[in-house]
Amino acid sequence: MNLPNQLTTLRILLTPVFAYVFFFPSLSAKIAALCLSLACELTDLLDGIIARRRNLITDFGKLVDPLADSISRFTFTLCLVIAGWGQLWMLLILFYRDSFVATLRMFSAANSIVMAARTSGKLKAICQFIVINLVLIFVVADAWIAKRGSAFSIGGLEVTTGLLHRTGWWAMAIMAAVTALSGVDYMFGARETLRKLKM
Repeated sequence: MNLPNQLTTLRILLTPVFAYVFFFPSLSAKIAALCLSLACELTDLLDGIIARRRNLITDFGKLVDPLADSISRFTFTLCLVIAGWGQLWMLLILFYRDSFVATLRMFSAANSIVMAARTSGKLKAICQFIVINLVLIFVVADAWIAKRGSAFSIGGLEVTTGLLHRTGWWAMAIMAAVTALSGVDYMFGARETLRKLKM
């Protein structure tokens, strides 16, 4: 197994570790969960760069890399929703969009149709990266407030648990909306593939 594929596999293996660590109530556990999320994102960045620069693109990588992305980001979002930082419909949008696009890719491949990556998919990935890690920073801040027993101020703004949760909720909602729009964009982009479906 080459290095990019090892990094992809590592991302999958780190994901359940994140889920395990995230639900410990301590501040150190929340910081560890944030670090694990960032480590997963770093492997996602590096495996693509290394694969392209060293010409190490393989069928395994093409198949497993998007799967690893979906597994990790779905797990992160699931944990945040369970912890009260978002709602079920946000999680379902991520699940439905990724399932739909994965099915389109498989059907396209079966019909010898090249389904190219779309700009909306890249924007969706960037948005998910920013929002998930931003909310995880809020989780760390919330745990710090709980530990010290009072809110704190940044530039004159009082940072409270309520403010963190409200801001986190809206960030998650924006992420879900961007994800949904990406799914719609893929649907319109795959009209040739969809026409081949036999109802």
